[in-house]
Amino acid sequence: MDKKRSTSGDNSAVIKPKKHHSAPHFMRNIGWYFAILIVAILIVIMAVPSVSVFSSRGRGEGYTFGKFGNRNIEFTDGSYMLYAYNGIMQQYSQYFDNTQLNNMQMSIMQQAFQTGAVSEGTSYYASSSDMTVTDKQVDDYIKDVYTDQDGKFNRNAWASLSTGEKARIRRFAKNEIIQNSFIDDIKTVTIPKGEIELIKSYKQEQNNKDAEKQNENNANAAASAEGAEAAPIEPVAPVIVTDAIVIKDIRDTATERYSSALLSSPKLTDNFVDTYNKRILPIIEANKRAAEEAEANAAVSTVEENPNPIVTDETTDDVNRDSITADVALDDVQAEDAQN
Repeated sequence: MDKKRSTSGDNSAVIKPKKHHSAPHFMRNIGWYFAILIVAILIVIMAVPSVSVFSSRGRGEGYTFGKFGNRNIEFTDGSYMLYAYNGIMQQYSQYFDNTQLNNMQMSIMQQAFQTGAVSEGTSYYASSSDMTVTDKQVDDYIKDVYTDQDGKFNRNAWASLSTGEKARIRRFAKNEIIQNSFIDDIKTVTIPKGEIELIKSYKQEQNNKDAEKQNENNANAAASAEGAEAAPIEPVAPVIVTDAIVIKDIRDTATERYSSALLSSPKLTDNFVDTYNKRILPIIEANKRAAEEAEANAAVSTVEENPNPIVTDETTDDVNRDSITADVALDDVQAEDAQN
């Protein structure tokens, strides 16, 4: 994966993505929502402007969409959910225009909520266990991800950040370290034999169907071939699923499994839909009306500044008659000159 760079002149930094949070396809699965957290951290570090349909006043007031244990999942300044939201908006703004983004707000905010829920869930369980993260671990993490083009820690860029920004980055870094530790634990847990056999049976059945379908397509293609006889096509054999393949798949999806476990936890109180409809939707609708009014006013102003007279058929006839009269008068003058 290419390194991401800020565009802050001499204070530019190269941000190295963490291996647990690479997302092969955006909007693909719950693991992508979880991966947005690291994007949120990088957005804070690189000081990318927010892309939002909400005013800063609205964000400052804050909206609570749920809880994980005793921890609020809030959409407010400095929250995981807000930074995840900004990260998703930055990603989507590369593919969609403002009108499309406005229409996608519920989906985008739900993804941000789920990322916030995973983050708050991580903090909740970390605080109730004996897991600790030292200041040195946080320092090393920041030095590892926040480097210049030569791969060295960018001290100037770090020094240019405010105290509040540094504190938020350290808080996000601490949470990221804990999440990575939890995910590593999931990867090292012994997987029950029954789970492996169940997944292997399902995958093998799917592979058998895929091979059967491919052979059917090949037979149909050969039967409909025109001209010379088509060369015989060897039957496709289904890929055999082994225990090793299943175990690797389970390890590779540790991030998704971790996120899914937290999002299905009884500790999670999800008030997203109710809060969105009561608090967020009215803001979006008001912004939409304001944009439509601004567009209408701009159109009226353009007409007033650049009036274009409407040419009617009657006006056109007058112009044509004037042209004909002028031509006749010119002919009379030319005839009189000829006589003289």
